[in-house]
Amino acid sequence: MKTVMVSPISNLLVKEVETDGFSWGSFLLGVIWYAIYGVWGKFWLYILLSILVASFTLGFGVVPLWLVMGFRFNKEHFEHLLSKGWKVQTKK
Repeated sequence: MKTVMVSPISNLLVKEVETDGFSWGSFLLGVIWYAIYGVWGKFWLYILLSILVASFTLGFGVVPLWLVMGFRFNKEHFEHLLSKGWKVQTKK
């Protein structure tokens, strides 16, 4: 579902954000996708998890972690924007 959000600085800056579903960008690019969107807390968490999982599974365990990132990215990005002050635009 797409949600329209309004900037905390200017009501003129509007962004349409996906809040659920699967993120192919996050699945294919992994933690790089989090860095592109500036979700730094989750970026570092997934970097550490990737290193930990890869060290115990010879790298094969990272693919399921990419799936998790693909399913979780949209919600985590939406929550990140809310924490930065973006507001959900209500219909008039």
